[in-house]
Amino acid sequence: MIQGMTKKEVREKKRREQILEAALTVFSENGFHNTKVEEIARVAGIGKGTIYEYFESKADIFKSMLLSIMQKYVEAIEGQFDTSKSSWDNIIGMVDVIFNMLESQTKIHRLIMLEHTVSLEEFTPLILKERAKKIGIINKAIIHGQQTGEFNSDLEPTIVAEVIISSIESVVGTRMIMEQEIDLQTMTEQLQAVYRKILNASP
Repeated sequence: MIQGMTKKEVREKKRREQILEAALTVFSENGFHNTKVEEIARVAGIGKGTIYEYFESKADIFKSMLLSIMQKYVEAIEGQFDTSKSSWDNIIGMVDVIFNMLESQTKIHRLIMLEHTVSLEEFTPLILKERAKKIGIINKAIIHGQQTGEFNSDLEPTIVAEVIISSIESVVGTRMIMEQEIDLQTMTEQLQAVYRKILNASP
């Protein structure tokens, strides 16, 4: 049992995660418009009515799924911060996590960029909040690198962190929208070279 949770709460948490995993599969394959709640229920191995015990609508499932993905993203990036490592290794680890998640979930990330069915006015604050968390984690790693003398101390860490996140979003995002083939390994190496020069990190 998860500490601090009753058996009922644990059961409900697992069922909710089960539905979101199924939703990720179905939305990734069909997009928002062509996805039916019945199909999500079928993939999850439950009845359609059960889904409505946890979510109000298909849009609610979609939003919850995206938020779950973004939160896992943030947790994975934060897990790379380790003061026993060099600050450059921390940055590299964080960038690798971002690219690995993009590679493993290309379809859903393309869907996020192209989907206009969910109210952006309602959902944008959630996206920006999670994005700010990613920037904050990278910002922390940069500050640590400045304190240890690894990175240029004249740089504004928040701006550099923003540049790192924005460059990945721009370079990868554009190719996803255009459905161009993406060589993530080469792209990662090239962007890392740019970040190294910006931070003045030793090879």
